[in-house]
Amino acid sequence: MSLLFEAVRAAFQACSYPLHIPALAVVALWGVRPRLPAWAVFYASAAVFAWIPFAEVNPVVDGRWAGAAALAGGLFLVDRRGAAAHETRAAGRRPAHPVGGPPPVSAPAPGRPAGRGGWGVREAGGLAGAALAGAFAGAVWLPCVGPELGRVLTSAVSDPGPGLGGLALYLLGVMWPTAALAAAADHLPSLRRMMEGRTARAAFRAAGALIAAAVAFGLYPSVLSALARWSSR
Repeated sequence: MSLLFEAVRAAFQACSYPLHIPALAVVALWGVRPRLPAWAVFYASAAVFAWIPFAEVNPVVDGRWAGAAALAGGLFLVDRRGAAAHETRAAGRRPAHPVGGPPPVSAPAPGRPAGRGGWGVREAGGLAGAALAGAFAGAVWLPCVGPELGRVLTSAVSDPGPGLGGLALYLLGVMWPTAALAAAADHLPSLRRMMEGRTARAAFRAAGALIAAAVAFGLYPSVLSALARWSSR
């Protein structure tokens, strides 16, 4: 439990912001309840991609162009899923058909194949986008290394298997604020309206675009290093 407590304390340090900002963008752009599945996919992907270098596997998405593409493409897929949800809600608020006119021909909701139950193409694409954004965040993350995480990372070098569990637990502690926000947005109407508003969605699109541009132009490692230095003060 000491590892989890250490992670909870690190959640509000600057070195955790590179995890929080993409996670918040995924939660906000998802655009419909429940939001926790999108957050969970992001978290799981971040944990795996933070761990795979210890298994001597190239994460790929930690490179300049691959990382920028993973983040931008992932957020685009999540945003398309959110836009489809907004279109569905807007269509539901319109009158069923003009007074005296013929009833409309029923059509499937955007992103959902006609005649099929369950989730549709855009829902699955949105989850894939959350996984891509999480993979990028986990691959480039520079953690606030305390004594407990230091022991996990040291043991993972010689025995990668148990290290995955330790990293996953640590990331759960670090990312609890974004999970709490996702759950709160599902149950608090005022917060939900704010996150689904045009201003919030535009702000997270802009944040994602700025991070992707910083990655593509090779500026992001300097940002990560600066955040790690601020956290150590």
